[in-house]
Amino acid sequence: MTPIQKQLLLSGGSRLVVSDSFNRADNALTLGNADTGQAWNPDIGTWGINSNLATQITSSEAVCSINSGISNLYLKVTFAIRAAAAVHRIRFRAASDAVNGDRITLLANDAGYSLYKTSAGASTSIASWAVPPQNGDIVEIYAKGSNIRIIINGVERFNVNESTSQFNTYVALSGNSIALRWNNLEVYAI
Repeated sequence: MTPIQKQLLLSGGSRLVVSDSFNRADNALTLGNADTGQAWNPDIGTWGINSNLATQITSSEAVCSINSGISNLYLKVTFAIRAAAAVHRIRFRAASDAVNGDRITLLANDAGYSLYKTSAGASTSIASWAVPPQNGDIVEIYAKGSNIRIIINGVERFNVNESTSQFNTYVALSGNSIALRWNNLEVYAI
């Protein structure tokens, strides 16, 4: 259990709002609905299920979002399968237009992890950690008010204050390769 999970458990102030194990039949046309019932929205490209993992079916840039209904959140997701020269992303505090709207994005590529903010169409780097991601990396995001903390495999790597889009409620998977896979997404209200 990470320090963030312990803090949430002890405070008693969290509740699960989105959960998706992606454990359902293979489907090359849609991610369908999360285990908690919300529909996944394919904003760019085609998304589906492959071997109980979320995958993008389209080979170029793709984005698929879900409305969590909350902006103060604890999010956990597994970057299940990586690919050389590919970019895994998890977007949070995203606008309903997850493609062009304001958002915060955690990006993982061969150079490591980077945290970006996007506002009025312009993306700016907030922080980076130059350790390349591995298959199965577990990413945790704690965002409350302007504070954003990123934990990778149980170790806090980023702790920043950023007020961009702090009231947006969408979460999105994003990538640029059909080889990428995501697993076990959970979002808690905090």
